[in-house]
Amino acid sequence: WYYDFKDQQVFILASGAGGTPFQQLSNAAASTLYGAELELAWAPVQGLLLQLGAGYTHSNFDEFDSEIGGDLSGNELPSAPPLNLNVLARYEWAAFGGTLAVQADAKYNDDQYFSVNNDPVLAQEAYSVVNARAGYTTASGRLSVTLWGRNLGDEQYATGAYDLAAFGFDQIIVGDPRSYGLTLSYRLP
Repeated sequence: WYYDFKDQQVFILASGAGGTPFQQLSNAAASTLYGAELELAWAPVQGLLLQLGAGYTHSNFDEFDSEIGGDLSGNELPSAPPLNLNVLARYEWAAFGGTLAVQADAKYNDDQYFSVNNDPVLAQEAYSVVNARAGYTTASGRLSVTLWGRNLGDEQYATGAYDLAAFGFDQIIVGDPRSYGLTLSYRLP
């Protein structure tokens, strides 16, 4: 895929009367994004599913001279990690008059910025998250019990960030911490 933007609209934090901050819409004269994605799924034996996904993204502002932010040409676009990966392995088999299943999956996101000026405070270093689950479903499919865990390594990471320095702080949106649970579901006939 390839995108060639002209006059792309982006937000930049500006100061108004009396120093009151506000987000201002600004035009980046030119920006380019290109990359590739690959998804593979394989079932080598009955009950086993293996999946792999990978994505590469190159992004930058080719020309972006902002009255507010200065010359931002060459900066990466926000929320565009250069590399992302995901894997999944699932195995299920007949047991106890129903189906037992185990699954593990993981994702990796490369370094990324959350602001057009590539502020390192509003950035996220590369991180990985691992999840797992095990469950049982009756033959009718009406009753299922699943034990699950998310972010098993308790990785601390941000999914977004906003420059609110004029108010004396930045807003960071954090990813979910490690969590475990048991889900019981029943479908009515």
